[in-house]
Amino acid sequence: MVYYHLYEVYQHREQTKGERKETGSFSVQIRRQQEREQLDREKQREIEEQQKDFQKKVVLQDLGLDPGSANESVKHLLMRL
Repeated sequence: MVYYHLYEVYQHREQTKGERKETGSFSVQIRRQQEREQLDREKQREIEEQQKDFQKKVVLQDLGLDPGSANESVKHLLMRL
């Protein structure tokens, strides 16, 4: 009877050990998913910044200013006002 109980305890420990390993791998999956989401957000920010820069260049060109030297162009624009 005592041996049977010890065997049940042993089986339970082995089962929970396997579950703990699975839980560990699940947390790794969550971490990897979060890292992918973070990279996606960073890529999206970069794309948005590039679009803003492009829009600024287009506006400067529309105003007849040189987009390559934005600071000089802004000074020139302010002087024209």
